[in-house]
Amino acid sequence: MRTSIAASLVALMIASAGAASAQQRFGFDPDTNGDGKITLSEMKLARMNRMMEADANHDGKVSKAEWDAAQKERQAQFAQFRANAPPGKAPGGPGGRPGGPGRGRDGFKESDLNNDGFVTKAEIERAVTARFAELDKAKRGYVTREEMFAQFRGPGGPPPGK
Repeated sequence: MRTSIAASLVALMIASAGAASAQQRFGFDPDTNGDGKITLSEMKLARMNRMMEADANHDGKVSKAEWDAAQKERQAQFAQFRANAPPGKAPGGPGGRPGGPGRGRDGFKESDLNNDGFVTKAEIERAVTARFAELDKAKRGYVTREEMFAQFRGPGGPPPGK
């Protein structure tokens, strides 16, 4: 009995770790300290890292072409990850919808505040601050994963990775 309980707990921990690492790998989990609360600084850091990963020429700004290429690569990585996941365990739940990169809001358009076709770090900070204010309706200084990922969820579906 103890062995089966221990085995079940280990399996649960492995499955949970797999979901968390998928969320972090694909930019879904900005909760850097794991406390279940996403602060403005955590959200800024996650968004900055995600956007600047796309800066292929390292000029400190991201063009629409760079962003599109990075999104295409993320989608391919996500598809490969889903293909290798155990049945019913891939991010997004059965059928994989929603939860992959490229779903939900247009991050580039929301961040290119001056509409010049490039996103700078300053634009990312301003865009994230505005988005955080929209999400933190209760003005608590943090948002939950549920609040953060509601934009990716289909009608009545769980947040990505759940």
